[in-house]
Amino acid sequence: MNRSPGTRVALRSIPLLGLFQALACTADRPVGPFGTRDSDTRTNRQLTVALDSDQPDERRKALLSLIYEPAARSPEAYQALDLIARTDQNDAVRRAAIAVLAQYEDDRPAETLLRLLHAEDHRTTVRPVNDAIRWDAVTALGGLAERGVIPAARWPEVVRTLTTLLYDSADHHVQVSAARALRHFFCRESITALAGALSARDFGVAYEARASLRYMTGLQEDMGSAAWQEWLYQANVPPASSLHADEQAYTTADQAGGPQ
Repeated sequence: MNRSPGTRVALRSIPLLGLFQALACTADRPVGPFGTRDSDTRTNRQLTVALDSDQPDERRKALLSLIYEPAARSPEAYQALDLIARTDQNDAVRRAAIAVLAQYEDDRPAETLLRLLHAEDHRTTVRPVNDAIRWDAVTALGGLAERGVIPAARWPEVVRTLTTLLYDSADHHVQVSAARALRHFFCRESITALAGALSARDFGVAYEARASLRYMTGLQEDMGSAAWQEWLYQANVPPASSLHADEQAYTTADQAGGPQ
């Protein structure tokens, strides 16, 4: 490797040499109907650059080239992207890794994104993050939720995280993205959080909270926080903790049996 070992947080669970070996092994996969080997080759080449180059812009460009690459969803590619998103020294490179993870059609990136959003709790495995990385991570979580790939068992943690960012973040973009992402979690906690955000001093945050409430419930009335809390009581919307991974989570007010 061109960079010194000190440029990344040491990860006992994912030795970098083993990761390179795992990426190399994917070249032996059989060619599928959609040219799997070609995608593997391109992905391996770009991930090697992203992991090994000492030029941040080269690493960033290599990652962005993988956004629509099928092989970038392989277990080996996910390990590499997860590592880069959490530990690369350059914020633009980390954001590029998040951009690739945001295109996944399964819930694996949720673990990476939540670790980024709780970086202070994972200091040995996650470098400190700035608001730009938080913004990207929240937006990516919202995209995963919109595609329905975050299991219900993970909803409480995700909703708590988004609610904290909605109320406590000092960054406008992070708050707005959190309000937008919460619309994809139809549960008592999300509606309570969004109803409370209607009184936010930041007009954009309040506007997005109202838009999310309307999206979730189908109700277009101009209701205040107290009215939404009353509606929530009457609708008997379930808490996130009551939703299990093997159940289909409610997504509309009609399914929850709320008032029409």
